Formats: sequence, C-alpha cells, structure tokens
Amino acid sequence: MNELMINLRAEQKVPLYEQIYDYIKDDIKKGRIQSGEKLPSTRALSAHLEVSRSTVELAYLKVILRHSLTEDILFVRLTDCFR
Repeated sequence: MNELMINLRAEQKVPLYEQIYDYIKDDIKKGRIQSGEKLPSTRALSAHLEVSRSTVELAYLKVILRHSLTEDILFVRLTDCFR
C-alpha cells in the first residue's frame, strides 16, 4: 500500500481520529485502497502521523464498525491493524 499521506489539522473541531477515518473511508471509496490491501499497523501509522496509537485504533475501529459490511470495502484487510 502507498503510504497514507494524511494532513491532520489539530486546530479543527473534528477530532484527529475522525480525520484519519475520513481519509481512509475516502481512499477506499475512490479505489486508492484496494480490496485485500493491508493497512499500516497502528504503531506505524501513529508514529508516522505523530499521534497516539489509541487515536489510530479509534479510527480503524470506526472503519471496521461502520463499513465492514458494505460491499465496496468488505475485503479491505484490517486483521493485522491492531497488532
């Protein structure tokens, strides 16, 4: 997978985990994250974005809970994201 280039804005009212979630959701819908593609680990992404690991975990959890049953992103692989 290409490196996630997320431009987080701490000054916004939108929480950081929501910004990460929105970016991932949009990339899935636009086909930049393909079915079966492995997302970065929570440790790797949190280090890259310079945010806490729990922030990334919340974003990934929201992806799983909100979108795991929709056809267009059903097979995005999130199984290793929490290791």
